[in-house]
Amino acid sequence: MSLIVSYFILNRVFQNDKLKIPNINLNFNSKLIQWFLFLLGSSLAIGHLIYLGDLPAFSALNVELNTEAVNIRRQITADAETIVNYIASFNMKAFLPFGLLYLLAKKNHKLYWLLLLIGVVYAFSLMQKSYIVILLMPSLIYAIFNKKWLFGLKHMGIISIVLYSLVLVHNPEISTLKPVDETQSHEHVNKTTKQGEFYSIWTSLKNRVLIVPGKTVSSWFDHIPNDLPFLNGKGYRFAQRFTGENYINYAQELYPIMYPDHAKKGLKGNVNVAHFMYDYANFGRKGLVLSGFILAIVFYFIETMFRNNFKFKLSLNLIPLATLSSQALTTLLFSGGWGLLLGLYYLFINNQD
Repeated sequence: MSLIVSYFILNRVFQNDKLKIPNINLNFNSKLIQWFLFLLGSSLAIGHLIYLGDLPAFSALNVELNTEAVNIRRQITADAETIVNYIASFNMKAFLPFGLLYLLAKKNHKLYWLLLLIGVVYAFSLMQKSYIVILLMPSLIYAIFNKKWLFGLKHMGIISIVLYSLVLVHNPEISTLKPVDETQSHEHVNKTTKQGEFYSIWTSLKNRVLIVPGKTVSSWFDHIPNDLPFLNGKGYRFAQRFTGENYINYAQELYPIMYPDHAKKGLKGNVNVAHFMYDYANFGRKGLVLSGFILAIVFYFIETMFRNNFKFKLSLNLIPLATLSSQALTTLLFSGGWGLLLGLYYLFINNQD
């Protein structure tokens, strides 16, 4: 409710004198931009894989337990330098998807498909199911707007194949990539078993998208403040510099409480939740009001920036908006790459119109 009210007020305040974002006459050559975005995204992706030393997802194909696959995925970021993780995140969530969208808009199909190939291998290798969606969805939405139906079907197929493959990688127990035993080939695997495995994978994806976000929000409400007190600002990492208080990450602290069985196995993780819950964890109901107000400001800024370009507005912002169901707004804007994505649009598309 606070989001709607705040946005309405902002719209009324600026209705006669609309907020204007000035253009910068950079006069970039379109061909130069295309090559810059291609080389930037591809070199960062290849460089990161070289830094890792192998392709983690392919290494995970050789393990037999779910916990082993989870540890391989966790080591991708846990064993890397912080700066490497930030650069990889910016590349996967901003440089690569924006580069693909820009190449598609400029109809540079050769560079587009080459960058797409590199990006798909990179997204699969990092073992995060969301990455393939983040990578291709902007181009997919843009293609649908331009009625490129075959193009859209190809991309939906790529997304589906990568998601299916990653579920198998994460769950070696149900993987159909291995025979049941050394004497059997894939052709002899029971058909009913395969159908059961496919159903299990589909159920896992459906639950992750439709059920888990709401269930997680409910769990946070159950445990805060009953088990963990309101943080009163200590839950904001950026506030640590101003208050001198230690940062407390409830996403980590709630993991062993909500998933005790996983914790007993030695697994560690974050319980990511909708953006407004981070403000609730700090200030209770007042935090929910604050969350709506801040998000309204962000929405109004985006509406102003993309006022005359609905295709790019939806293509570039739909995934970040969906990500708000499982990530803090400040994290999404900065390390999550949304702010960088908006900056790239402002520099290379908005100023070219």
